[in-house]
Amino acid sequence: MTLCNMATFHTIPLEILDDLGARFIINIPEAEQRDLIRICFQVELAHWFYIDEYVQDNASNYKPKLRSCGMREFAEHMFRHIGFLRGYADNIHEVLENWRQYKMSVPTYGAIILNEDLSQVLLAQGFCSKSTWSFPKGKVNEDELPHDCAVREVYEETGFDISSRIDENVYLKTIVNDQTVMLFLIPGVPTKTKFMPRTRNEIRDLQWFPVADLPLHKKEVMPPNHLNIGPNNLYMVFPFIKSLKKWIGTFKRGHFRRLPSEVHSSNRQTPPIETPKPLKENPPELKPRQQLQQPAQAFEELHCPTNWSKFQFDKSDILSAMSSTPGWIAQ
Repeated sequence: MTLCNMATFHTIPLEILDDLGARFIINIPEAEQRDLIRICFQVELAHWFYIDEYVQDNASNYKPKLRSCGMREFAEHMFRHIGFLRGYADNIHEVLENWRQYKMSVPTYGAIILNEDLSQVLLAQGFCSKSTWSFPKGKVNEDELPHDCAVREVYEETGFDISSRIDENVYLKTIVNDQTVMLFLIPGVPTKTKFMPRTRNEIRDLQWFPVADLPLHKKEVMPPNHLNIGPNNLYMVFPFIKSLKKWIGTFKRGHFRRLPSEVHSSNRQTPPIETPKPLKENPPELKPRQQLQQPAQAFEELHCPTNWSKFQFDKSDILSAMSSTPGWIAQ
């Protein structure tokens, strides 16, 4: 079945297509109407609106009942309905593939939210891909700073404001499926916190997961859990678990320090996760200040030549030398 035929198996009433086009597409500035990447982002917004406002809320007003559809089907509907997009409709597969490639090049930022004793981490279940769990995160907007993006995305997906907790120097960062992902570490969030996604049809569920149970790779066996989650459901989490556990150990030992400015290695295709490091594996125990003070004799023995240890000033010789200096007047 070709993409061009897919729309014939799924229909959207013309008045709905008119409404969606007016809301999201036809009012785009003329100069941007030839930018298919820009158009696809608008079509994606229209797709979410269609599912939220028509399929779910207003389904009873239409007969036959409105059905949901994927982005590919929906995009073909919109491209065939809107005049200046019809010329691209037969190449919708290529258009969407280019758009997806562009989306993959846009960095994503979010947070790893940990409970008070750092034993559990908050994961989000996607609405469309309900079998997949990941950390709350999202794509950065133009000119948006990484930590600002993380605050916005976490709030949209969880309803939890991390702006007062985030430290822009404390994060884990890696490449996942050719996409840069940076997650800021947010420890100390009570498990009783009420999370409530602010956007519809993006997040299906939010759950605390024991950090110790999270697998490092898809072949690792997980303990039984009430959600029937297996390693295949956590492939977006794998790349961070090893470094997360290391960071937690460092944090608990109490000698955590912030990261310096990140340094990229030009000879690596896949940069490693950047993570805070301990000052020392086994730092010496601090002693009370009075025990660190050394007596004067010990200082002389350690730092002064032998012939200096008996040194004394000869006051009479010093006064005699000064009195012979022209212009010197004794007080």
